Amino acid sequence: MNDRAALRDSLRLALGPAGLAIDVAGVLLGLFLLVPIVIIFPVSLTSDFFLTWPPHLASSRWFEAFFDSAVWTEALMRSIRIAVPVALIATVLGTLSALGLAYARRGRRLLQTLFIAPLVLPIITYALGLYDVAQRFDMTGSALPVILGQAMLATPIVFIVVSAGLAGRDPLLPRAAASLGASAASVLWRIELPLLRVSILAGALIALAYSFDEIIVAYFLSPPGSGTLPVQILGSTRETADPTIAAASMIVIGIATTIAALLALARAFAGRRATA
Repeated sequence: MNDRAALRDSLRLALGPAGLAIDVAGVLLGLFLLVPIVIIFPVSLTSDFFLTWPPHLASSRWFEAFFDSAVWTEALMRSIRIAVPVALIATVLGTLSALGLAYARRGRRLLQTLFIAPLVLPIITYALGLYDVAQRFDMTGSALPVILGQAMLATPIVFIVVSAGLAGRDPLLPRAAASLGASAASVLWRIELPLLRVSILAGALIALAYSFDEIIVAYFLSPPGSGTLPVQILGSTRETADPTIAAASMIVIGIATTIAALLALARAFAGRRATA
């Protein structure tokens, strides 16, 4: 903590007057991002039959309507069934990619560019291409294209998180283990992965949250009538102004917030173990 405080103080000193402007811009950006949540949450508790502002009285009827509706609950469960395998695939691929790049002797910059390329591709173009591939292989009636498509988008996120963890570990530890006769598998399972467990967990949680909230790939590739929860929310806004939409939005936000809280707890636990 002292090192972090010293680093923060040195950054403030180096930035000078610009540091205050950056702080103000950060606060304004945070408020801008929080405004929709501040508006949606009271609307989800309204007793009115339409989306109105300001809402009248407090009621949980729309959350009850959400869980009583087979359409909404099936969309929620469908999102979970897709997000879990997406997180697993992205975690495995992203972790292996980061480890492989760490031991690569040539072409690191090229490989790193290739690994993060899906993050800069236009997602709509990517989704249209996947839809064409799914049609050619007659897979449009299953959730497999959605899982594979979202996994390819989430893998670079895990790759970046795990690569950051690799940069912070002592590179001499795996070399020392190898010099003492440990096999490559032993170095991986007993040295590398235990050192990276917090980064891997963080990447997995971020991939899970990304998949649960992703809408473009799910919209283009989901079978008709079998969309994820974000797709169901988007479709419902075109048909009605039912406050159930606000309740569903709060459920998405609540799940994302829970995942963020778990990530913060994992980082805090790792920090306490590191300083112990």
